[in-house]
Amino acid sequence: MVIKELYVDNFGRLSSFGYKFTEGLNCIIKDNGFGKTTLAAFIKAMLYGLDDNRKQSLLENMRKRYTPWQEGRFGGWLIYEAGGKKYKIERSFGAKASADTLTLTDLKTGLAVPAPSVSIGEMLFDIDEEGFERTVFLSERNIYQGGAPDTVSAKLSGITGIEGDIGGFDAAIELLDKRRKIYCKRGGAGAIKDAEEEVGEIFARLKNASDGEAAALAYVAAAKSAEEKIKVLKATHSSLTKELTKFSEGAARAAYAEEYAIKKARLAKEEEKLKEYEKFFEKGIPAAKEIAEKESQAKEAADIRCSIKETGERNSVPCPFKRVPDEEEIARYSYTVSGVKRGKTVSPALRGILLLGTLVSAVIGLFIPYLFILTAVLGIICSVCFKISQDAKNNEKDSSQVSDFIEEVYGEARIGEPLSLLISMRAELENYRGQIEARDAQIKERSRCREEACEKAARLDISVDEFISKYPTKTDTPFEEIRNALYAYSAQRTFVNGLREECSDFAGRHNISAEDNFAMDRERIEEVKRELEITDGKISELEKEKLLAENSASRIALEAELANAEEKAALYRNNYSVITKTAELLALAKTNMTARYLDKTREKFKEITAYIDGVGGEFTVDTSFSIKKTEGGASRECEAYSRGTRELYLLALRIAITLSLYEKDFPPIILDDPFIAFDDNNAGRAMELLSKLGKDMQIIYFSCSKSRS
Repeated sequence: MVIKELYVDNFGRLSSFGYKFTEGLNCIIKDNGFGKTTLAAFIKAMLYGLDDNRKQSLLENMRKRYTPWQEGRFGGWLIYEAGGKKYKIERSFGAKASADTLTLTDLKTGLAVPAPSVSIGEMLFDIDEEGFERTVFLSERNIYQGGAPDTVSAKLSGITGIEGDIGGFDAAIELLDKRRKIYCKRGGAGAIKDAEEEVGEIFARLKNASDGEAAALAYVAAAKSAEEKIKVLKATHSSLTKELTKFSEGAARAAYAEEYAIKKARLAKEEEKLKEYEKFFEKGIPAAKEIAEKESQAKEAADIRCSIKETGERNSVPCPFKRVPDEEEIARYSYTVSGVKRGKTVSPALRGILLLGTLVSAVIGLFIPYLFILTAVLGIICSVCFKISQDAKNNEKDSSQVSDFIEEVYGEARIGEPLSLLISMRAELENYRGQIEARDAQIKERSRCREEACEKAARLDISVDEFISKYPTKTDTPFEEIRNALYAYSAQRTFVNGLREECSDFAGRHNISAEDNFAMDRERIEEVKRELEITDGKISELEKEKLLAENSASRIALEAELANAEEKAALYRNNYSVITKTAELLALAKTNMTARYLDKTREKFKEITAYIDGVGGEFTVDTSFSIKKTEGGASRECEAYSRGTRELYLLALRIAITLSLYEKDFPPIILDDPFIAFDDNNAGRAMELLSKLGKDMQIIYFSCSKSRS
């Protein structure tokens, strides 16, 4: 049989949890508090169900211990493979076993399989729940459970399946011993002695019996008189008994009422505690999902506020200018540079000669008409030369201004054509202003995103505050406080409902009501008791007189009574002899039976012990599975060794019993961190052993430590 997969709806702290297993060794390494022990208990509950008891201890009441911590269906499912087929076990558990449900489905056909008359685990492994816990279900808590139940001994001996509880040798021997003590007790008392004394009494009466007819008639008359007196006394006895019964019933009901009052007081006290939790949740009981959601919102709001803290830094844009120019300046200087006329400057001497020639020509032209034209031409040439010279001076002045402007803007002189430098300046100015605009747009977008994040954080804070304000929390961890209060409220409510049901059931069974009055006349009760004792004594004496008279009246009747008494005494002696012999034979049969499997189990135990501790030794294992080790010529009990060594021997014994129980078709071995007390070497060898055994069987190993895996 192999477990393939399981799913936990709700079981203890586990909720909506699924897991798939493989054949061989499955190591489940999880931290403390994960629910490893709970998961192991879930597997056993799927196979054997949950017991139904009223014990208050969580260690003894599995149903109460694993009631879900949260709301939801109490149960889940498990898929296993056996005989080449897969089956699915679905269980749900209620407050009592009568409310549990079980469905077994053949996954190949999809049809429901009728539930077996025994548990599914007992059907699969041929051992009951106790035997399962004592063999293949091993945890730190149950490793010290000694001995083996009768079902394990019976299965080891190959006698399971026989009609009757043939494995219950101890119970049968104990029952025979109780029956034997009925016939013969310490000091010679018992049914045999009583029967023999009765024979002696009848024999004495028979010896003294009268042979005369007149005496016989007198005895008959005496018996009749005694009968009449007995009738009168019995009538009185009946009347007194009814009166006493009435008082007794009142006393009993008064005791029940007192017990009921104690139960009601306890219920009232627990209801007051429940009211405190109800007051805490007077504005509504949250679901676990809602608490988790609000806690997540609070964390999200805190993360948002942390991410939007202002740093005070702004993105800076490097400026390529010492002084940032404007576009009009650049345009004006560009226009000036582009409007300069390029020409050569006329020297001052040439301008003087041309001017002097023009004046001379003009004077001569006054006297000689033809020379006037020459004078005009020279004047024109002279004017042109002057203009050219003046333009050249202006060009030099404008170029100097542009260079000064460029140097002022950049903070240094630049080499190159002024117009090219101005065009480059314009491009740099446009690029710089574009970067400024992009930076401002980025800052604006960041500001918008920050505002949106702040608004979202504010909305989350409002939602969280509205949720927390419903509950009067007092700590800095309100969600944990609410979650703990919710669990405590659920547990208290379940407990109070159980007390209410218990009170109601108690009142119904004993017919207790608030109007009952149990006042009693105690003096009259004692008086009636004394009268009854006197009446009983008189009736007893009269019945003896009557019996003696009747027996004395008929010798034949006494002889028959003597024969019956002697036969009864002989029967008692024979029964005593048979019971004594049967008990001896059962004890011998049990010893012979256990010897058949003990050698095999002992050898496997020695092999496994040597494998784990690397030492081994000589051991004895008796029929009760008690372990002794021989050292220095002396046998020492397992309890004489350290915890680690003791638990190593007990683990080896469990595995040895399992290997002896099942030669091929092994059940899954479930180990809940059994190596806690092992040192590193023993733990390592134990894990090697599990890996080796995993080739032939499925092992599910739980641990909280990677060093023990």
